[in-house]
Amino acid sequence: MSGGIVYACISRGNIILAQHAEASGNMEVVAQKILQTISSENDQRMSYSHEQFIFNILVQGGVTYLSLSQEQFGRRRPFAFLNDISQRFNVAHGSTVRTAQRSAFQNSFGKVLKERVQYYSTRSEADLISKVQTDIEDLKQVVVKSLEKVMERGEKLEVLESKANNLSTQSKRFQKNATSIRRQECWKNCKINIIIGIIILIVLAIIIAAICGSIKCR
Repeated sequence: MSGGIVYACISRGNIILAQHAEASGNMEVVAQKILQTISSENDQRMSYSHEQFIFNILVQGGVTYLSLSQEQFGRRRPFAFLNDISQRFNVAHGSTVRTAQRSAFQNSFGKVLKERVQYYSTRSEADLISKVQTDIEDLKQVVVKSLEKVMERGEKLEVLESKANNLSTQSKRFQKNATSIRRQECWKNCKINIIIGIIILIVLAIIIAAICGSIKCR
């Protein structure tokens, strides 16, 4: 597993009704820009990629469910997450969503979003659930589009800048540690080979000395 779901929201049109973020950044701003381009009249699923991130979107019954994760995390679990929260949200607020105002369900459903985000990001059971759901609804039918194509031309888009910088730092630290470990292992092997070589030389010297001593005695 890589990364996990770092942001999720539920909206009616571009009106965000509830959301949760696992990291600091401008996810809500970017999410609203994406929501403005999506029609909620028909049920659909779609994905937008941007740098190392991917936005997965599920539209059901006029409500849009959106998640943001690292592209390495894949799309199976994010879509399983979206299916999960859509069912839970429909049961809890399906009858009142059409007249709800901005952040209307933040208090009542924000905790649910947080709990399910963390569940699908960290629990192996979530992957088992998503595999079943993926068999039912083939994700290959969901076309991944570039986010820049749906945004205004020339607009600078920075998603999770602090998170991305942190990930980059961690990656460099990992590479540095891996190189250090490889060097240590190489030097360890060299020392072992040197010790073995010295032992062999000592044994040969003893054998040669014994042979020479035997010859002189005769």
